[in-house]
Amino acid sequence: MENYGNYQSNNYEGYDDLRMFPDESPLITGIKGFCGAVVGAIPGMLLWIILGKLGYIAVVCGILLAFGSVFGYNFMTKKGNLPMGAGIAICLGVLIVAVFFAEKIVWCWELTDIFNEMIPQWRAEINSLAAEYGDTMSASEISSLFDELMLEEYGFTEADFSTCFYNFGDLLETLEVKSDFTFSLVKSYICGIAGAAVSFKYFK
Repeated sequence: MENYGNYQSNNYEGYDDLRMFPDESPLITGIKGFCGAVVGAIPGMLLWIILGKLGYIAVVCGILLAFGSVFGYNFMTKKGNLPMGAGIAICLGVLIVAVFFAEKIVWCWELTDIFNEMIPQWRAEINSLAAEYGDTMSASEISSLFDELMLEEYGFTEADFSTCFYNFGDLLETLEVKSDFTFSLVKSYICGIAGAAVSFKYFK
């Protein structure tokens, strides 16, 4: 009977408390933790975008984003065994990427609004200049000329969100606002770090 007990103990070594399933590998736990951190960060990221569109950057967004990331990570890894340092690195990585994309989305949204407001005005100005100087070009030719100028200067002829998002880096260079975006991003990271400092005390 004693031998049977030893066999049973050795046989179940490495299994969970219920002695039904083997322990998760660190890789699986890490993947699950990453997915949980990403999903948990989404509400804070959405709030960040909404408030950013209104012209605000709030520490509460960083707190919500970081706390959601930590909560999602903890929820998905409670049956695993991953070093705390790896978990913190995962959550910080998700936080950094989420803040960057949230800020980029806010800026692309603003750029889209600006271009949609200015492009009709630029078209009207070119038509007025053509009429003033008695240009014999037709309306379609003037429109084609404007499209060529837009394509040469900005890389597109009509601005929508996806266009601004795809050409974001070039637009920052062309409009000479790259330093402004960098400064805004630094402020956003400060808010995110402040949120992380509050949230990581709940890290398990």
